[in-house]
Amino acid sequence: MRSAGWVISSLGNTDGGDGPATTTVYYSGAGLLATARAVSHDLPGSQRVMRSERFGAPAVTVVLGADYAG
Repeated sequence: MRSAGWVISSLGNTDGGDGPATTTVYYSGAGLLATARAVSHDLPGSQRVMRSERFGAPAVTVVLGADYAG
């Protein structure tokens, strides 16, 4: 993601067991939908893009799932 020009503000692990099955790009507000889609485009494979305030606001957060092959 850095090589694509994105700024990575932090890295970590999600709470809850083995993690998600599907890689998901979360965005916290409607104003970040385009950014979330652009981030999704720069990730290998396919991902879900979903609105959620679980990770704070304003934020675009990528959660890598078991399907991630990058």
